[in-house]
Amino acid sequence: MKTILCYGDSNTFGVNPDYDGTPDSPFRWPYDVRWPGVLAGLLGPDYHIIEEGLGGRTTAWEDQTVAGRNGLSSLLPVLQSHEPLDMVIIMLGTNDLKGVYQASVMEIGRGMDALLRVCLNPYTYDVPGVPKVLVVSPIHLGEGIGHSWLRGVFDARSREKSMLLADELQNVAQRYGCLFYDAAKAASASEKDSVHMDASAHRKLAEALAPLVRESI
Repeated sequence: MKTILCYGDSNTFGVNPDYDGTPDSPFRWPYDVRWPGVLAGLLGPDYHIIEEGLGGRTTAWEDQTVAGRNGLSSLLPVLQSHEPLDMVIIMLGTNDLKGVYQASVMEIGRGMDALLRVCLNPYTYDVPGVPKVLVVSPIHLGEGIGHSWLRGVFDARSREKSMLLADELQNVAQRYGCLFYDAAKAASASEKDSVHMDASAHRKLAEALAPLVRESI
């Protein structure tokens, strides 16, 4: 069985952009709707998918108001707790776009660079072997971000930078010989909040990633 770790933020966790607080409107999409769960169904029983999604997770920035959101700080114990791993899929960068961090696209790329150095270091693991890494550039922030309930943390400049992330993250991935996919080619943010994916987008992303995973491990 091939073991794949999906390391991401709220779009890996599966926040439902249509959540309205009622029992019929789940805050989190069910497992078989979230893209890691859909991916598991597409790949079949020979693959074990591990979800590690956390809302607000960044590549390497420290949230001063909510603990534990620095993706670099938490990566090592996460890798070690799930080894041996055949592949790590990293989809991070959206939260780095928050105005509070004032991070440039290049700086976000450096955050991803730091994550890859941990993933690809053979001394990270107790079990011999280094997993393959698939870097997934996140979906773009939507056009309606200025009217979203998240407009206080993202702005028009955040959206502009989200559309430039793919080139930067692809360069970082190629530098380390990692696989790369641009999620914006398959999926987009819901018009509801311009940040999170609806059920259809989760499925589209999983369907795009499945053949890439199959061909690689």
